[in-house]
Amino acid sequence: CDIKSTALLPIVLASQKASEENASEAILVRDGLITEGTHTNFFAVKNETVFTAPSSRLILDGITRKVVLEFCNKFKIDYQEKFINKDDLKSYDEFFITSTTKEITPVIKIDYWSVKEEQPGKITKSLQSLFKKTTEDY
Repeated sequence: CDIKSTALLPIVLASQKASEENASEAILVRDGLITEGTHTNFFAVKNETVFTAPSSRLILDGITRKVVLEFCNKFKIDYQEKFINKDDLKSYDEFFITSTTKEITPVIKIDYWSVKEEQPGKITKSLQSLFKKTTEDY
């Protein structure tokens, strides 16, 4: 998971299945815990606290993921590096994914469940705005 490799057939197959189902990403689950997406890092927000899987050999520690955590530190947004249980998803308020190409992208639908009326959440929009302000000079 933590090594970029050309031998990633399961990731390619999961990404292809997501595409066939008109989804933009597939979220990976190991032993009931969300690790990451096929090409992204996954975040959830609950009570204005950001959650993401801890940096470990189970995820590819993305650059944009690191930037989001730096924003959380700098702008006093609470966060926890903690695995999210797949069965608890509906108890969270908002979700987003990050990657170099997707930047910070709200998740407004998971499977057939619409998240908060398919609108990006407050924390997601704040982080997107910070990211845009930081990168618009580049």
